[in-house]
Amino acid sequence: MMPGAGPPPASFYLISFGFGLIAALIYTYVYEAVKRCLPGADYVNKGLSFGALLFLLALPTTFMLIELINLPLGLITAWTVEELVVTLLGGAIIARIME
Repeated sequence: MMPGAGPPPASFYLISFGFGLIAALIYTYVYEAVKRCLPGADYVNKGLSFGALLFLLALPTTFMLIELINLPLGLITAWTVEELVVTLLGGAIIARIME
């Protein structure tokens, strides 16, 4: 997967940063579009609801990982728990910024 032994090239980090920025912009746009429909009176509850929604939308990808890639179930479970934490925190951060 990598061109040689050692750390990834600088282009890997730039591309990763670019993809993360694009994802953040998309999530922010979606939050702006659906924030009126989210339950909660304050930004924390709205953000956690949005994070939970993002997690539920990404959950089918986890199921596909289980079926398509031969990875230990414990690793996939750890990734799923990490994804839940990240989406909940990310939702709260987006809601705070967009308040």
